[in-house]
Amino acid sequence: MGRRTASAVVGSRVGLAIVRSAMRNPHVRAELLLSLSDKMARTADWDTAQAEPAFRVPAERFEDLVWLFSSNWLNHRFTRLDFDEAAYLYRILAAIDRPRMAELGRFRGGSTVFYAASGARVTSIDGNPKQDVWGPELERVLDRMGLREQVDLVVGDTRLHEPGPDPYDLVFFDASVSGDGIRAEIENWWPAIAVGGHAVFRDGRAQLPHLLPVQEEVDRFVGATPEADRRRDREVPGCFVHVIKTA
Repeated sequence: MGRRTASAVVGSRVGLAIVRSAMRNPHVRAELLLSLSDKMARTADWDTAQAEPAFRVPAERFEDLVWLFSSNWLNHRFTRLDFDEAAYLYRILAAIDRPRMAELGRFRGGSTVFYAASGARVTSIDGNPKQDVWGPELERVLDRMGLREQVDLVVGDTRLHEPGPDPYDLVFFDASVSGDGIRAEIENWWPAIAVGGHAVFRDGRAQLPHLLPVQEEVDRFVGATPEADRRRDREVPGCFVHVIKTA
């Protein structure tokens, strides 16, 4: 009864407000994160880990060992990519000579830095008004890392931005959280992907109820498009749906 009561309280709006307030205290936050970390480590199962998409044999590079780590939202800082998701995208980019990619939605720009550092030429589009503040910060980081020339930072609507005549090797869809929005993005960007190129949809497998319309629209698109070859979900990490353009 005690655990059920505690769960009900924490799950309420008042309970969540209390937890969020408590998390502002660095010592309380550290204790909570340590408790979560300890529980994940104690309950981790080797056999389960070896069945996950991130498990690779032989392990030749760091990204082949990412399955040793927990991949979840607590990993996020400047990017909202989990470790296994980042490793998966890195493998795609590393297999292409001078890859050209479009990032639809960049938030703070951590993923933008990641793509550029992975060797990609990146067109990054985001319409969040806070980009007026975040953009200059990101530019300074890219300059210091010697990556600024590889990145085109665009503040605009991902559904309307003109992709241009040159094809993309990878388009990462991470902006729209509605069915109408992702449908418009697909209509705008799918023709711009090169044959053999990749479309990766964040939230193509919804982890939260409000993202179900995105999942439904991605499923509808893949089912109706013969040249959209969907990788098996059990081979793809997190909430990603990975589609390869075959024609």
